[in-house]
Amino acid sequence: MKEILTFIELHSVSMAIVISLVGGLFKFWQYIDIKRNELKQKRFENYHKLIERLASPLNSNNNTFLDVQKAAVFELRNYPEYKKVTEDILKNWIKRDTQLNDLMNDTLKELNK
Repeated sequence: MKEILTFIELHSVSMAIVISLVGGLFKFWQYIDIKRNELKQKRFENYHKLIERLASPLNSNNNTFLDVQKAAVFELRNYPEYKKVTEDILKNWIKRDTQLNDLMNDTLKELNK
């Protein structure tokens, strides 16, 4: 028992440093995990906004709607984590013979690189 107390006396400063570092690393890891989850949630929300823009007309102006759709299809390339569902959505749209077929096919090719 005396040996343990002597060890603690001799190494108390280094033990305090190690304990502080471990606690700091744990907090840092928690911070990184929280930020990663926030980013994942934001990307999820943005992806669904793009799908909504693709499917829902904003106004009665058909040309404006087509431009919004083109931008949405182009931006879908930036979400590889949703590759499978994006492919399914775009393939279904292509079957409808829309004016966006070329862009949708290009996006599908980009997703498969």
